[in-house]
Amino acid sequence: MTLIRHKDRPVKNGYYSKVTDSRKIVTPEVGATAFSLYEQTLPPGGYIVLHYHDYEESLTFLTGRVQVTVNGEVTEVEAGTTLFIPPGVQHSVHNEGDEPARLIAVHASRTPKVLYPNGLPEPVDWS
Repeated sequence: MTLIRHKDRPVKNGYYSKVTDSRKIVTPEVGATAFSLYEQTLPPGGYIVLHYHDYEESLTFLTGRVQVTVNGEVTEVEAGTTLFIPPGVQHSVHNEGDEPARLIAVHASRTPKVLYPNGLPEPVDWS
């Protein structure tokens, strides 16, 4: 068993998505062989750009309220909700609320790869 304290994991901001406090929690570094887990925060106005994976992913929203777009369909999602995303399904998340939205992302890959349908998006302007 490996005990991982989220607060002890390194934090970074997103490069293509406006995500703060992004932490890699479960990775090969701690012994993962089949999946990975991330904790992320979307500030007000924050977003995860349209993308997809070649494996399953789940997003569990812990706080806040966001708009999730899956294959072009927009749904409002609140805390206490998990979204299951099959392989190849395009999805994005937007926090249009006034409060941060925290989520846990579980990837069915120990080394996640993000694929963008329209090529690489523009990097986030953090200024």
